[in-house]
Amino acid sequence: MTFLEFLNEQQLDAMTIQQATRYYIAEKQELPPTEMRKAIGAPEDKLDAAQQELEQDPQTLENACLATLSAGWQEDETIIRNAFAEAKTKLPVIEVAILAVVAMYGMYLAVTGGVKKKIVQRKPDGSYTETTEYYASQGPLGAIVNLVKGRGSGA
Repeated sequence: MTFLEFLNEQQLDAMTIQQATRYYIAEKQELPPTEMRKAIGAPEDKLDAAQQELEQDPQTLENACLATLSAGWQEDETIIRNAFAEAKTKLPVIEVAILAVVAMYGMYLAVTGGVKKKIVQRKPDGSYTETTEYYASQGPLGAIVNLVKGRGSGA
């Protein structure tokens, strides 16, 4: 089953998606929000701006959560299914600021692992080179994805 099929079958609301993202990220990486921000490695002012955008725009926050879960689905389908099951059974008691940081960190994990394709080629001297192509960042989440991609790794 694809992630899209799962979503359509479950008919989930935005809060459940956000909570499931929080549980998924907690299962993958047990870090407090301050450590998540540090792990992203972007300048504080840019992190603040991205976090504020997510806090003020519920649709962008939900899309960031969906992007995070979608990116992890193939590798972590069982963990994500369990995160949704847990999210459905617990009352939401989390601040939007924490969800925003979780969403940013989820995007960080998704982008740094979001390889579109890797190409290995033989160079004229007989050695090999590998080129990695990442998915393009577009739409409302583009600024957040570009923030993560431009964190200093040159990716």
